[in-house]
Amino acid sequence: MTPIWNWTSGGGATRSGGAPRRHAPTSSTSAARTERRVSSALSGSPETSGTSRSKASTSTAATASASSSSWPATATSARSAAACVASGTGDVLTTITVSGVTGSQWPGLAGGDHRAVSPSLSSRSSAVVTGGAKGLGAEIARRLAARGHHVVIADLDDAAAATLADELGGRAVRLDVADADACLALAEDLPDLGVWVNNAGVLAVGPAWSTEHERRRLLVDVNLHGTMNGTTAALRRFLPAGTGHVLNVVSTAGITPAPHETVYGATKHAALAYSIGTALDLRITGHRGVHVSALCPDGMWTPMLHDLARDPDAWPSWQGGMMQPGDVADVAVRLLDRPRMVRVHPRWRGVLRVGAAFPGAAAHLLPAIVADARRRQRAFADRHPR
Repeated sequence: MTPIWNWTSGGGATRSGGAPRRHAPTSSTSAARTERRVSSALSGSPETSGTSRSKASTSTAATASASSSSWPATATSARSAAACVASGTGDVLTTITVSGVTGSQWPGLAGGDHRAVSPSLSSRSSAVVTGGAKGLGAEIARRLAARGHHVVIADLDDAAAATLADELGGRAVRLDVADADACLALAEDLPDLGVWVNNAGVLAVGPAWSTEHERRRLLVDVNLHGTMNGTTAALRRFLPAGTGHVLNVVSTAGITPAPHETVYGATKHAALAYSIGTALDLRITGHRGVHVSALCPDGMWTPMLHDLARDPDAWPSWQGGMMQPGDVADVAVRLLDRPRMVRVHPRWRGVLRVGAAFPGAAAHLLPAIVADARRRQRAFADRHPR
């Protein structure tokens, strides 16, 4: 593979193959330390030092030289924005040259973000969780309430939302996330809004052509338009305040093609692209205190899958095993604490980007992948009879 971008603090983003740029000489110790940080980031492993930390789940080679300059309060060019994304910090721009990155791996590379604790979680602000009555949404709501947030459970299941709201001392709101005006009205009703979690989602399994038009429309309305509507509503509050965090629950189906969850995966790819693009828009326009993050969890045992445990078409959700929503909720809250653009959970599932980069090769492995996933699914269903 050939590199597609070279990021430099002094010269911005240049197309691969352009003339190399010269940088000021640096000490070998500083350069080695920076190279270790960047290499660690691109391999997805935890860093061991430094206040400017950045991680990403791509298996690419990286070289770095430590050249820095101050980041302006407002990004005035694509050059400074690209350099900021590359460095993963709002204070120092580090020169980075990345080799072997493909376009489909961009979400992982964009995962680097500055790691200051989000101010939205340091106050007792309101937090909206869509699809918050059950499953992952309910677990996230419980953790936010435990931190002192006034939690708003936004769901179409009135009874379940009311029950959870009573448990948490919060508020239940009937919300159709596909209704943009309803999302805006809810945000306007919460002057102290600090967190908005777009968790509502629907699933369809089976070959792409088996999903009827109305079902396709529902998936697009909830999984994509719902994410856009919630994000837009929250940003109407966050931008004037200069602080706030939107967390979009996406899926590993958003980072790689998902056969037998094709329509679902298409909506999640779009939701991930929207999340990353919005986060970069915030950077370019200088809104450093407002964050948009995408959480991409693997399959988890939630009501969305309860009726599909023995459906052979639902095998994609069992490819990497089956997680419990509480485990994913812990990751979600940590992501709110330490903002990142993208977080895949579990981390090793970031390897799915390889399949996206080389779909032809992945197709040869598909029969074995399907057989293994269905074996896992049957074993899980036997252990969890319903």
